[in-house]
Amino acid sequence: MSEVSPQMNANGSEHPVLSAGDVTELVTPLADGSTKTPYVTPRAANAAEALEANNKRSIVVILTRESLKRALDDNAPFSDLLADHVKGRGSKRKLGNGVATSTHRTENGNARKVHFVNAADTDKIKDDRTARFRNIGATVGPLLYEFKGGSTLVIPAELVDDLEFLKGLGQGIGNSTATPTKKVFADVNKAKRKAESTEGSSPVNIHKIAEVRSKVRSIGVLSDSDTVVDGAGEMVSCLQEGEGLARAKALTRFLTELPANILTTSVFVDTVSRVVETLNAQYDNKLELQIFGPDQDLSGRTTKSLRMGLLNSVHQGSTMPGPYMIRVKYRGGQADGQSTVSRVVGKTMIFDDGGRANKGKFAGDMKADMGGGATVLGAMAAIAEAGTERDIDFCFAVCANENGDSARRMDDVMLAASGKTVEEGHTDAEGREALADVVHVSHKLIDEDGDKVGSTLTVATLTGAAVNSSGHRIPVVSFNTSAARLLADETAKTGEYTQSLTADHTDTKAMKGATADLNNLGAKPGQRGVTKAYAFIHAAADTPKEEANDTLHLDIASSISKEPGHPTDVAKHQFSAGEGVGAVVTWADKFAS
Repeated sequence: MSEVSPQMNANGSEHPVLSAGDVTELVTPLADGSTKTPYVTPRAANAAEALEANNKRSIVVILTRESLKRALDDNAPFSDLLADHVKGRGSKRKLGNGVATSTHRTENGNARKVHFVNAADTDKIKDDRTARFRNIGATVGPLLYEFKGGSTLVIPAELVDDLEFLKGLGQGIGNSTATPTKKVFADVNKAKRKAESTEGSSPVNIHKIAEVRSKVRSIGVLSDSDTVVDGAGEMVSCLQEGEGLARAKALTRFLTELPANILTTSVFVDTVSRVVETLNAQYDNKLELQIFGPDQDLSGRTTKSLRMGLLNSVHQGSTMPGPYMIRVKYRGGQADGQSTVSRVVGKTMIFDDGGRANKGKFAGDMKADMGGGATVLGAMAAIAEAGTERDIDFCFAVCANENGDSARRMDDVMLAASGKTVEEGHTDAEGREALADVVHVSHKLIDEDGDKVGSTLTVATLTGAAVNSSGHRIPVVSFNTSAARLLADETAKTGEYTQSLTADHTDTKAMKGATADLNNLGAKPGQRGVTKAYAFIHAAADTPKEEANDTLHLDIASSISKEPGHPTDVAKHQFSAGEGVGAVVTWADKFAS
């Protein structure tokens, strides 16, 4: 066995170098703060050693045309496994999608599974990175969750050369992972029964953060020799980045699929608090939590004392606690003195039945109307894990739009936090109202801290018009045409389907009211619905013009769908596949000021 020498990766940190067949551990972050630094285990010269070394784990081997030829060479790593598989020894079964599984017994008699993924067909689309990792990731992902202890992923050397692909593969793995929703429901029902019999029990615990993370435990390289794989340190780093994004998307999907009787307004607030606590335990307390709700926070303020008339009016027909504005301050910047703080704001409409303008049959999908907040929360976790060197406020507008006795009516006039008056053209155009108040107040809070407001991103399941305008692509909207196109182009590298749209002064003018400053539906309903909704947010928030030109918006309504033909793997997910998380992470990395 040759000695392992260190190698500097792209960001200057040191990684062990992989030789052909080496297995490099990826220790993912756990609640106890365990390290995620990779290290090299003894080289597995053959399949038997590999299986013995990976107790209670499965091995997933990706095969391209080139790697298939190498693997059939008797001297290549895992060749004996493949030979057994090809010759029919052991137990062999087809799984579909170009996957076959062989069960082998090691020297100590333990059964191990090896999954061979035929990715040869993806060579035909090798110039399309997005299609490649979606194709492979959707197939590989479920296999990596078969054993509780995690799996070894064996990657052909030719894929190691494509670092962007490796990042995407990690995300693809996350996209394909089943969330433990059924188990959560069972836990909730058990806790409820216990609470009914025990006075003063703690709130129902639905927080399964540790279960919605990637299960890749080790990586091997399928090569034709024992020479050092060039760029192995970068490979490990890229797969870690992809896995971080995968965990974030899994958390987002998990929350989006929970019904509103379980993920209530107060439970979402508690979830954010627990995520912040977990991240602070792992990443040096870079996060600070502020919660403004119906009760006073430590500063003595509530959503009412902050004059958040739109947020409060949206929620006034609901019996859930609230509304809440959550602010999580992430400080990753290195500059001393005054900071430039960017903002990302997520619409967290726990349920939306349309208010008095009832949605009717469409109300059945509205547990997912908090997808904007879930997306921002997942992205916040990925950004904190990556250690992004930016100062960012992650804000959430948490409420429910329901038709209770106190619900607002059509043509009611409300007072926004900015002082603008808004008439209710339609009570189902509530998301833009809630976001407008949070955008305005978050600006005020940054000013109070003595910092400067930087770029802004809003994320919401905002309009049904998003599907009409962009199909199942996520509209990236801005007053700044070039900024919208740049974010859409960069986001496409993470495998998310996006399309840039430009708002202009005509959209703002269209939102003027007859009896108030603004009408939340606009003067001409149905025209340019996506861009008008975006324009309303900043008109009602009274965003200064120079700042409005530095804002971007993601309307993720088009990515949360059960309709046939959706480009994401919706067969495995009732609603969200975590689309939008990659866009927020990309924005934070490349666009946040």
